[in-house]
Amino acid sequence: MHANEDREKYASRQAAQEALRRDVKPYRKRTRGRPEICREHIDSALRAVDARIGEGERRLFDHVKLMERLKDRGTAQDVTMAHRLQLNLEAGLLLMRASRETLLREFVQD
Repeated sequence: MHANEDREKYASRQAAQEALRRDVKPYRKRTRGRPEICREHIDSALRAVDARIGEGERRLFDHVKLMERLKDRGTAQDVTMAHRLQLNLEAGLLLMRASRETLLREFVQD
């Protein structure tokens, strides 16, 4: 069971990172051998992360509403699976918020 939880956390983290890669323009450009971060690209990344956070919050809200109905009508196995999905959604939101904080720090330092 513990290995399953680790795999679920890893899969959730991978999904959040892949979503960011798809939505964000590359924001590092090479200058004299070291990467330089451009404010425009960080701003673009922040907008993409904010959009994903909004989508994640909406999905979590909808999921919680569905779980309430499922608790009344579903089997214990259905409720357990729905709860695991809720944990994955919450973990994804935490990762996206952490990415946002990192980008904000880079934006302020730039």
